[in-house]
Amino acid sequence: MPVAWAGAGVDLRTGRPSALAVLRAWRRVSTDASYRTNAQRLAARLAEHDGPREVVEHTLRLVVGGASTYPLECEIAASRPFTKPAESSVESTVAASTASEIATGSGTASL
Repeated sequence: MPVAWAGAGVDLRTGRPSALAVLRAWRRVSTDASYRTNAQRLAARLAEHDGPREVVEHTLRLVVGGASTYPLECEIAASRPFTKPAESSVESTVAASTASEIATGSGTASL
């Protein structure tokens, strides 16, 4: 949720605002109590979430295929064998020759 849309800040409409634009926005935000009220409301909404846990849960749901609870998702994910995606023949050849060169110290491959 954009801060300006939530009424908790000012959209300066540029990635490189002038000093004057920043000063004007700061004055507006610091003198209008509605910005503080809206910022507190937004902070309360954000505090309802555990971002890192929610990211892990969402990622596992995508990987596992729809499991709905975090502990169950971990258990399911841990029980499945890892399947390496198929490589194209060119990728396999390059990977094999690079690994060989690194292992033997020959060629131009380096880490």
